[in-house]
Amino acid sequence: MMRALRRCAFLATMLACAAAPVAAVEPYDIDAVLPLTGPNSFVGNEQRQSSPLLANGPLQFCLSPGFAPPRGGTSYSIGTSPPLQSDAILRYAQAKGWTRMAMLHQNDATGDSVQKAMNDELVKPENHAVHVVATERFSPGDISIAAQLARIRTADAQFIVAYNSGVPFGLVIRNLRDAGFDLPIFTSPGNLSYVELKAYGENLPRRLFFVSGPLPPSGTEIENGPLKATDLAYLDAFRRAGSRPDWGNAVAWDTGSIVIAALRSCGLQAGPDQLRTYINGLHGLPAIQGMADFRNGDGRGVSDARVLEWDKARDTWSIVSGPGGTPRS
Repeated sequence: MMRALRRCAFLATMLACAAAPVAAVEPYDIDAVLPLTGPNSFVGNEQRQSSPLLANGPLQFCLSPGFAPPRGGTSYSIGTSPPLQSDAILRYAQAKGWTRMAMLHQNDATGDSVQKAMNDELVKPENHAVHVVATERFSPGDISIAAQLARIRTADAQFIVAYNSGVPFGLVIRNLRDAGFDLPIFTSPGNLSYVELKAYGENLPRRLFFVSGPLPPSGTEIENGPLKATDLAYLDAFRRAGSRPDWGNAVAWDTGSIVIAALRSCGLQAGPDQLRTYINGLHGLPAIQGMADFRNGDGRGVSDARVLEWDKARDTWSIVSGPGGTPRS
């Protein structure tokens, strides 16, 4: 089984193509580096299922929305950034009357990134009503977070933001259940996995939220609009393959769509500079996570942040907000 040290997948440099012409009938391989074992294996295996993606080179795509591409550089990501996710959480929570927030993150780079993004959003005037009443951290090797939850309970929090993916998320929700918590929980879209959520079963909180693009849930009617044809084709492809797509599939699908569009436009012999120029000008491309637009130079492509709520009875999610996190009426 392939192991990966990080969740970034790299787009082929095309240098080999420049050295020797490739016949039109020959296959063109695009490889991927994915976390197929370890705490993020749920999402890594779903990304592998969607499509083999990218290979080593100076032009790279990262499958994690937590990655911050350097502006004007050669790195890219597609998906809602931590600041956009934090903004949507705060807007949705305030509209629901939840103003006392607890943060519960791991002592790792993801925890640092999400906590910084949330703190940066909290100082904005529109978020002045929300107060952080507890900030708790735990180590990846911990087997209990009872002490952290006791402090959150004492602080009288109304909702919890816990951006921990895979196995650490399992630790959080198990301890929440054991402690008798019944608060709304916002967590990483990396946990929006049918396989993972089925595995955690009855440990799942009653109100569980994610922030992502407008991912089409399975078994529900797709809204009319510019994304409808793309969403229907996406769902149909997985239906024919005998599976239901979720967040991990969408990220890989969107990244693959951009890579394929670049190769079709520039040709298989294109160098990194040509591909970069194409991607930097790409806009109006319907993606599963929203309309892709890379023209602002942030290397991210999608800025449509929606709040999604897990529905245990239906075994899927509902899109419960408009763009930016405003609740749907």
